[in-house]
Amino acid sequence: MRSICEVEYFGQKALNILERAELAVAILTNDKTLRCHEVARAVGGSLGLDVVDGKFGAVDHSWCAFVSTVGSNPHRFILDVYAVGRLPQVQLIDASSAAMMGLCALFRPGQTRDDINVALVQSLQARIHSSPHMQDFISVKDQARALLVRSP
Repeated sequence: MRSICEVEYFGQKALNILERAELAVAILTNDKTLRCHEVARAVGGSLGLDVVDGKFGAVDHSWCAFVSTVGSNPHRFILDVYAVGRLPQVQLIDASSAAMMGLCALFRPGQTRDDINVALVQSLQARIHSSPHMQDFISVKDQARALLVRSP
């Protein structure tokens, strides 16, 4: 079953970004030393999203953010690729929704971090970009979209 949020409030662009982010995170190896700060930059950079540093509650945290038009209304989205204390790990939140105000209040932007391991971010991005799974996913999704456009 697809929820009303998925069908009416998120829009296809946001759902496509979520799918790609889930795949990008799945491609990365399980490594306890990976921090949200580098993972958010690797995934966000791979998908062309902004990265926000700050806090989630009392925890230093980094997440991705983007704006997408749903219907005729711009919606702000939070894409948390390394969710703190929640599952699933990759979560998409409509930050424009009044219903999400409590959760969104936990995401507090702060200063840009200066302790980012840039070489690690580049390595993670290379892993994401070179993965045949990501290439196949993008190819299949693009082919499916082309078929939908061509169908009567």
